[in-house]
Amino acid sequence: MYVCRFGTVAQKLTSAGVVAGVLASQRRWLRLGGFTVLLSGLTIGALVLGLGPVGVVLGPLTVGLGFVAGVIPFIYGAVFSREQIRDVSETTV
Repeated sequence: MYVCRFGTVAQKLTSAGVVAGVLASQRRWLRLGGFTVLLSGLTIGALVLGLGPVGVVLGPLTVGLGFVAGVIPFIYGAVFSREQIRDVSETTV
């Protein structure tokens, strides 16, 4: 049962990498920082509530794993956002 919870949390952190990539591409640093802190806090809090003291250890581990696994979606979000900005600017000219 724990593996299922761990997988779900890691998947949410990984998919959030796309959002982070878009925010970084648009140079919205404050929103990116707030999004990162909020998502990390919610993830650790959920694991602590669900698993108790074990969640205190595994929460930061899960967040770290999510950040590492989110590198590729982060790059995808940044590239996709830049292409969309480029397409919009070419259309308006």
